[in-house]
Amino acid sequence: MNTNAEFPPHGGGTSLFCRAHHVERMVDMFVSRNESGSYGSYCFHGPQGSGKTVLLKLFGRELQQRGFVVYMLNASALDRFPTSFFKRLAKRWAASQRQVALLVDEVHGNVRSEHWNDLLGETPSNLLVVGTGSPDLQVTAPP
Repeated sequence: MNTNAEFPPHGGGTSLFCRAHHVERMVDMFVSRNESGSYGSYCFHGPQGSGKTVLLKLFGRELQQRGFVVYMLNASALDRFPTSFFKRLAKRWAASQRQVALLVDEVHGNVRSEHWNDLLGETPSNLLVVGTGSPDLQVTAPP
């Protein structure tokens, strides 16, 4: 998993959106906790080439500036990890007391992964999960 190398270092895609305050407002929404004191999970959908990945990277940069430890991965990589990997990782993140964000790109590419239960089920209160995907792409069942 990549921690920092992929985030736009100096303005990046902000010129694409021309409004950095939109990214800040969306991150404000992400970091507000629900009644149980946990972060929510969010997924953004849009057509291919609409800038979802750049937006996800901008979210990552903004979250880092707010003190979050940020990880980003493509959903197709989920199944490269052992079965209970994310459950163990979530326990480690919970014990760290740091605010952690997991950004998952191309969610539509692996919606049937068993890892989603570990990532979206009983997650630590300090874990925020944000994903992107394309609703127009068909997800097919494995043969």
